[in-house]
Amino acid sequence: MQTVKLTADGHVQLQEDYIRYLNLSVGDEMEITKLADGSIRLSKPISQPKKTLADFAGCLKDKTEVRLTIDELQNAIANSATNASMQGLI
Repeated sequence: MQTVKLTADGHVQLQEDYIRYLNLSVGDEMEITKLADGSIRLSKPISQPKKTLADFAGCLKDKTEVRLTIDELQNAIANSATNASMQGLI
């Protein structure tokens, strides 16, 4: 366990072994969480690439040749539910 001092401007400095352990670099963001026992947890956030709706659009393109309208989709869902009910699955 490391003891750190709080500076006048609210900063703390981690020892090098903690910085290496978390694979931190200057400017990296950290997550700080208040715990029920009055302590805090400091951790490196899990990095996930930023995604937008545009990234998602078309992700299933060319995965299938089937093209359905909303009405066709709703009918297929209703038919599947009916079939599952008749087989005692739902």
